[in-house]
Amino acid sequence: MCHITGCSVPTMVAAVLRRRLGKGTRESWPVDASLLTCGTDAAYSEPLVPWLSPLGISGSGKRDHMVLIMRAQNHIHGLAAGPPRFSPLMSQPLMEFCLGVPTWIWAHGGRNRALARAAFAQELPPAVLARTSKAGPDSFVRQIFALNRNSIAERLLDGLLAANGVIDRHAVEAALRTDERDDNSMFGRILDLLEAENWARSWTR
Repeated sequence: MCHITGCSVPTMVAAVLRRRLGKGTRESWPVDASLLTCGTDAAYSEPLVPWLSPLGISGSGKRDHMVLIMRAQNHIHGLAAGPPRFSPLMSQPLMEFCLGVPTWIWAHGGRNRALARAAFAQELPPAVLARTSKAGPDSFVRQIFALNRNSIAERLLDGLLAANGVIDRHAVEAALRTDERDDNSMFGRILDLLEAENWARSWTR
């Protein structure tokens, strides 16, 4: 794990101890009340579906694995209109197999996704097999946000969330004016609210 993350052995040992003692754990879906009106966070602090609570595996790598799968599920099997979507990589047999693999095997030899790399070793170029990092979509999303800032502002500030007092209009206006290239920018939170606005409007068509 030190090889994968690039941290020192003492740093990794300290992280393991914090996790074992319960000091490094956090909620899988913590409440984010930023840009909302006062009081809205208290009423909805409980999880809608406490899937992970009865499993008895808090603080384990397997729990983290399940959290990652559930986060991705929203993007793969969403509520968007159109024909039904199905991802073969999310099929039940494959999910059960992956969750049945001990977590340390996925990092065997100091490489992440070690089992998948071994399975496709004969099919992929060496450069792909040896790759340990890749660029994410963050910079692209920031550009899209900048290009559509005015449309996003109009949709949020004149939308259902604002009309029903869910979002703090002044806070949203201030967040929209920030530079999306800044690490402290709230463009990601704005996009979360935009997704909620689009979902709310889908029920009024």
